Amino acid sequence: MRQLNSEFENKSIQEITTWQIEKYKAKRRDQIKRPGAVVGSYKEPGMDGIEKEVWYVEYNGDGEKRIRKIFGPDQLTAQAFFTRSNEPLRPASVNRELALLKHIYSKAIEWGR
Repeated sequence: MRQLNSEFENKSIQEITTWQIEKYKAKRRDQIKRPGAVVGSYKEPGMDGIEKEVWYVEYNGDGEKRIRKIFGPDQLTAQAFFTRSNEPLRPASVNRELALLKHIYSKAIEWGR
């Protein structure tokens, strides 16, 4: 919803054209899942007093906010998440967004807007 809103926020339903939707689809397919993703680690004391390494992946959230997903001592899972974060969006993700837009159109017609 966030992506649709940022793309079409200043347009009424009647102003959104097929060409704009196709342009949106192409733009979204070229975007990566989590822009600005970085993997890192830090040390913290464990319950037993022994220092342990904690792995995380940090990426851009809404606006200026950074999101940190913590994986604990599991470096392989953090690396796998990081790798998936830098892949392009899958077509199914874009299709779900477009299904939501279609639903909004259907409701607008049903409600006479």
